Amino acid sequence: MNISLARLDAREKWSVYLILASDTSLYCGITNDVERRFKQHQTGKGAKYFRGRQPVKVAWQLNNLTHRQAAAIEPKIKKLSRKRKCQLVNQQSNYSELEQILATK
Repeated sequence: MNISLARLDAREKWSVYLILASDTSLYCGITNDVERRFKQHQTGKGAKYFRGRQPVKVAWQLNNLTHRQAAAIEPKIKKLSRKRKCQLVNQQSNYSELEQILATK
């Protein structure tokens, strides 16, 4: 995955994030405002995923992406094993580390 992180204005800055849920699962999503989106999940106005569990905290995020980049990365993270997702969180992995994790099977 070779993605350029060119300068972006505020409207174009997207993030991929992982939220730790009350059942210890990790939810992955994209947004252009992580704090706002987390509050939506807390108030039940976010993903259906949180209907049977509560969002606890934003455990990891990768910022300053275009929408296209974030949308391309999200399904790849969703396909990762829990172990690999925890690796992202524990290491607070940056973009280059994410590429390595995604490349490792």
